[in-house]
Amino acid sequence: MLRGFCFGFCGIVVLFGMIYFASDRVVREPWQRFSNSYISFNLPPGWECNSSGTEFVCEDVASGDQELALFVLTAKQVGPMDNFDNYQAYLQTPKTMTLENDEEALQSVVEELEIREISGEDWVFSQHLNSELPAFHTQYFATVRKDVAVLVTYSYHKDAPRRLHEIGEQAATSFIILN
Repeated sequence: MLRGFCFGFCGIVVLFGMIYFASDRVVREPWQRFSNSYISFNLPPGWECNSSGTEFVCEDVASGDQELALFVLTAKQVGPMDNFDNYQAYLQTPKTMTLENDEEALQSVVEELEIREISGEDWVFSQHLNSELPAFHTQYFATVRKDVAVLVTYSYHKDAPRRLHEIGEQAATSFIILN
């Protein structure tokens, strides 16, 4: 009887070990590289970027989460106000958003502000709640290189799945300015 128990128990342990090993080795789709004339970075599988005037808007078209998260990328020729001190001053200040009824104003909450080094470049990073869209966190990544100022924002709904919360910072680790 004890021998049967040991074989059964050992079989269960081996089975769970195989499941754990297999789940740890699941092949995930690689992130794809997006590039335009001023920036290149990695996006998760299923995300697409489209030009929208002077901006590029990137959304998850595969999973149906377009309404929960998006990137907006823009760049311009450097002007006299484009420098890290001005970017920090602007991003450390709460924003006021007028809602659709034009009577209510929503004040953003500055959640984080710092300088980050990404791919050898300094970037001003800030995260706000309610700065661009109500109930959305927005991560701002801004830098200046030579004659180009670049701003990348990543916004995600505060109740979005956890995987969407992390995409902005994961993508940012691959930012490369192309000029």
